[in-house]
Amino acid sequence: MCYNDLLSRFIDPVTGKMSDFDAGYLTGLVVALLVILLLLVLRVLFWLLLRPRRCKGIEIKEVNGNVFIAAEAVSDLIVSLQSEFPDMVFKKIRLFRKGKRQRAVIYVSFSTRNSGMTEQRLKLKERIIEVMGSILGVSSLCDICIHCSSIKVPVELPHVAKEPEMDDENLIEDAPQGFRLPLEPDK
Repeated sequence: MCYNDLLSRFIDPVTGKMSDFDAGYLTGLVVALLVILLLLVLRVLFWLLLRPRRCKGIEIKEVNGNVFIAAEAVSDLIVSLQSEFPDMVFKKIRLFRKGKRQRAVIYVSFSTRNSGMTEQRLKLKERIIEVMGSILGVSSLCDICIHCSSIKVPVELPHVAKEPEMDDENLIEDAPQGFRLPLEPDK
């Protein structure tokens, strides 16, 4: 289809003007496209400005001067905790900064051999905060995120006990005191 044919549908070839309906339709279409474009540009700008950025280390402000602890030192300190958590293998450790908040992201491979992941994850977070505070004097590490990249499961998974099945009579009789239903004969 030629552009001239498309334009001739909106613009009257004799007068060279648009009808009021066509002008309003095109104006609405252009405004809607501009609003969508503006929202996309704003989303990209907010993403660029507000995303967490990798940081090269943690700076501690003191009276006599600042102390800068490199990200590699923080990573080495966290890796030194590997012996306390034999079911976790630390793959990589990254530090991110968003404003004044700093976050450590630890990528681990986990084995369910001895205990569950929830217990060990909580112990690891507590231990990292304790070690960072006592050895390095860092208290500005707000978040510790653990990304589990793989899980090694033993041959058999633990069995969850099933509740016994209840028939209709037991279900009504075992209901809590306030919820007992009177038994009525079927009609």
